Amino acid sequence: MIAPPDEQYLTDAIFFLTFGDQAPFKSAEEVLRLPATLRDALIRKLSDTYRQQKEEFEKAQKKGK
Repeated sequence: MIAPPDEQYLTDAIFFLTFGDQAPFKSAEEVLRLPATLRDALIRKLSDTYRQQKEEFEKAQKKGK
């Protein structure tokens, strides 16, 4: 049996998916309606995207110096 996510995980997931200008969701209710597998996949994808954007920004900064 798979245990449901704990409250801290859900709080973090909601924050990550709703915070900021690029956030794909606007409310906690939208995030909570997602199937857990989709929510987790979106968190991984968004995290990878943010990491890639950061790396590209840092490269551009170094190139500009």
